[in-house]
Amino acid sequence: METDIIRDGEGLDALREEWQELEQRDPHSTFYSTFACVRAWWRSYGQDDGHELLIVTARQNGTLVGLAPLSYRPQVRFTVPIKEVRFASHGDYLGFLLDPEMSAHTVTTTLLDTVFEQSDWDILNLTNIPASTPFSASLLRSRHHEKLTALSENPYIDLLPYDNFEAFTAHWLPSHTRKYRNKLLRETEATFRVIDEPEDNLLDRMAQLHRAERDHLRAQGRKERHSLYDDDLRVEHYREIYAQPGTTRTFVYEAPDGELLGYRSCFRHARTLLSWNSAYHPDVADLRMGKVIQYDILEHLFERGDIDIFDFGAGRYPWKFEWTDRSTLSYRFRYDRPALTAAAPPPRLATPSPKAPGASQGRGMSKAPAKPNAQARAERVRENQAKVAEVEVARQARALKRSQQLRSPVPAGRAAAVQGARSVLHRALPPVIYYVPHPDDEAIYMGASIWSERNRRTIVVALTSGGSSTVLPWINERLGQQVTTKDLKRSRVADLRRSVAHLGVEPQDIHVMDLPDGKLTAKRVRTVVDEMATRYPRASHRTMSYLDPHSDHAAAGEAVRQAHADGTITDCLFHVPVDLVDDDLGHPVSLSTAACDAKRAALAEYRVWDPYSERYAIGLLSVPDLIAGQAIEPRERVHGPDLPTR
Repeated sequence: METDIIRDGEGLDALREEWQELEQRDPHSTFYSTFACVRAWWRSYGQDDGHELLIVTARQNGTLVGLAPLSYRPQVRFTVPIKEVRFASHGDYLGFLLDPEMSAHTVTTTLLDTVFEQSDWDILNLTNIPASTPFSASLLRSRHHEKLTALSENPYIDLLPYDNFEAFTAHWLPSHTRKYRNKLLRETEATFRVIDEPEDNLLDRMAQLHRAERDHLRAQGRKERHSLYDDDLRVEHYREIYAQPGTTRTFVYEAPDGELLGYRSCFRHARTLLSWNSAYHPDVADLRMGKVIQYDILEHLFERGDIDIFDFGAGRYPWKFEWTDRSTLSYRFRYDRPALTAAAPPPRLATPSPKAPGASQGRGMSKAPAKPNAQARAERVRENQAKVAEVEVARQARALKRSQQLRSPVPAGRAAAVQGARSVLHRALPPVIYYVPHPDDEAIYMGASIWSERNRRTIVVALTSGGSSTVLPWINERLGQQVTTKDLKRSRVADLRRSVAHLGVEPQDIHVMDLPDGKLTAKRVRTVVDEMATRYPRASHRTMSYLDPHSDHAAAGEAVRQAHADGTITDCLFHVPVDLVDDDLGHPVSLSTAACDAKRAALAEYRVWDPYSERYAIGLLSVPDLIAGQAIEPRERVHGPDLPTR
């Protein structure tokens, strides 16, 4: 099978006839991957700097049997410019075109291999791939099957099981729909109209109404609302499509003076109508225009009889399921080059030596690190990965040696005796309490110290759940807007529980306060310290330094310092953010090899990217150099309550 790559508009135009023939042969071809739609997209986006075509073709004996309509998109990830490969179009259903007479898996693999052979991209991000098609099945069979993840539900109405509109409404009609329709017609004297062919200024009228609806909703506090018509390039893409006869069908309600009160605009593909965009006038906001116009749309479709499927488009919105109980699934296929995987996160650079010129200011500091170029970042990531891997191999070798020793009768007995003695010590010695501002602080700054005090009962108090992490938008873009703040907090707390298990902390000794992340105050933390001091009157208390530049860390330290100053607690230590301060602040903690290994194991829990298990490598994505630096060369420093505050 021969492959070729088309990178310019001339080559694209030369494919027109073959492309359209393949569309007709492929029963699973999608509207948004047709030649007409892709050519319209290129006329718009081809004028923008950075957008490039990457149309991959596969031929068998000269006949076009497969086509991947792709493009390069310029992107920036955490200040670093990258190249992303996406479909050369926009829409709810996108995919490769495949000849049904050929093996879909063979053709798909050939096309993908050709894309992978190109070395000038960083991310392959293919979205809105329809499920239950030969293309998605081929991806699921491939060696990259784990890269295909669920993205969105796409509800649709199948009109075929119903003889007429009355039969449909007997089963599916949202409550009060006819009442709102009668009220709309009575109060506005509006007229319902169907627009099948290109009409001057239709797209501009739709854009004006869509923006008016957006402004109305924002005035009510819906700040997330936006208008796709604010994207000039996307508008030009759709303007090209709307100029093509027979491609669109728009349903509108107009006032007697011709003003647009509401619309739902669709694309037609074979006997399917694909809902694309809708809006309503703020003056009819209380008249449920969405329900009313959908009622008239379905009545029209049953009367006309040229459509079998009405597709609501991507998105699990409750109002769609008032009309149907059917939906399809769409997938995302994402492959990151090694330099952009979770093991190599977006850059938040920190110089390993805190005294080096231009050293990172770390969390909470005002001075931002210098922006590296992509090549320098990739090189830094590779170096860190190699060093961490080398350290991990050595740690695993030591762990294997210890496990082999414990399998012999004498060491096994000794291990049991040690555990028994430790239980006695836990009852006899006062406990030690670690106050952790955010999940991952315990591993980065305190991990080896926590492990070293395992002969005492160790209690870990997570002051926050880390819900304000700035990496959530990056995670959501990667996964398709699937992770909420609640999910993020649950994931971070779970990582903390796994982390401290390596440090000898029992599950029952982990307490999560869930105070506001980013808004800790000494007063809030003091309430927690007083409670723990009352519960464990002889306990030692440990937390971050009150001199820490991060406000949450400093608040935790100040609360413990105040508790010591007024005699509430008698023993306390403060951990220094070793990446941020000079070596003359406090004193270093003596770390054994075993303590360092335990700390590395705890840090490793924050490097795991497994969305299926709700693990998002949040620690690594937030502070990559701290995680890597401490895994390579663990360091911890502490000071007492006698250092003056600033």
